[in-house]
Amino acid sequence: MPSHRILLQYREMSAADRHSFDRWLEANAVFAAIMAVAFSAMAVSQSKSLGPTAALAEDSRPAPAFPAAPLSLFQIMSRLPSGRLPVQQVNEPF
Repeated sequence: MPSHRILLQYREMSAADRHSFDRWLEANAVFAAIMAVAFSAMAVSQSKSLGPTAALAEDSRPAPAFPAAPLSLFQIMSRLPSGRLPVQQVNEPF
């Protein structure tokens, strides 16, 4: 339906129908504004979380005492606090 026909149909409505339509339109605008604020708040609150390819691995082992020798990368990573070990998803095998 072309926009000029919609405008003509609105002008031909009775005053009661116009009032009802305006209230319906305002209610939808308020609902859309509330939803936009809610979605924006969810997006902002999740912006600091990990991305879809990163995760945190849980490690329930107690941390051993530090040895006197230099630590390897594996030993350093194993000493991170539980649940703070960064894991990167790899989509390609090699």
